[in-house]
Amino acid sequence: MAKLTETVLYYNPGRPETMKHVAMMKSVLVRMGIRIRNIGPEQVLETFRRVAFFLNDDGWFIFDANTPYKHEHVLADNTFVYDLPDIYCVWQNTYSPQDGSVAIELDFFERQEKLYARSSERFSERAYSAETLTALLREAGFDRVEVFGDMRFDAPVPDEQRMVFAAHITNSQNGVFAG
Repeated sequence: MAKLTETVLYYNPGRPETMKHVAMMKSVLVRMGIRIRNIGPEQVLETFRRVAFFLNDDGWFIFDANTPYKHEHVLADNTFVYDLPDIYCVWQNTYSPQDGSVAIELDFFERQEKLYARSSERFSERAYSAETLTALLREAGFDRVEVFGDMRFDAPVPDEQRMVFAAHITNSQNGVFAG
């Protein structure tokens, strides 16, 4: 059996000027939705700046994100219940129209022989509009931003639940690795 190898790119939140020996990326594809929806706009901008810093010239950054529509109309103030053979889950949401966030409470009841063990998770998510994320990407140095609907190459429709961004940078912002 062949041995599997994996290349992992670690994110180091150090200052860019101190990272003179870090490899560059030509492009990166990330399922980032879960990351950007838990942080504020200033942190999203800083994340985009860091990605721009590590991309080579003519690089692409591709990621997905939940839409405000999903937060307001799908997650909203709804409760979902999943009753599976070995686990029972109650998922409760509370929508905040002030910032488009959803407070999520998950309660899991996992079968352990004849009893169930309860565990819980609580967190909040924010959704950003395509316009907001596009503006933040441009501010971070990306010169071309395309936004697509979920699983297709057309623009998102009004009731889209997920959107995919493809952001291009012609001239990398780093300057440290210029050869």
